[in-house]
Amino acid sequence: MRITEIQLQNVLKKLELWSGYQKCNMCGADTWNVADTLFECREFSGGGLTRKSAVLPTVIITCTMCGNTHFLNAIHIGLVTRNGNLIEEAKNE
Repeated sequence: MRITEIQLQNVLKKLELWSGYQKCNMCGADTWNVADTLFECREFSGGGLTRKSAVLPTVIITCTMCGNTHFLNAIHIGLVTRNGNLIEEAKNE
C-alpha cells in the first residue's frame, strides 16, 4: 500500500532522531532509500499463509550501495493504528 507524501515526510522526520543512521553499518555509505510503500512482515507458518498469523506493518529503508535493509514498525512511527488501520495523514509534529 502506498503512503502519501505527508506520511513519507513523517517517516523521514522520525529517521532524523535515529542516531547512527547516517552511515550504513555494512558498507559505510550514507545514501538510503525509504520505500513509499507499506509492507507486511508475517509470522512464518511453514511456507504457507494462515489467517491466525501475526502481521507487522513496516516501512523499508535500504542502503543504495549494498542493499542493507532496515524495517521500521509502521505502528511505532505513526502510520498505522494498533488495530491495523492506516492513519490517512500523519501528524506534522
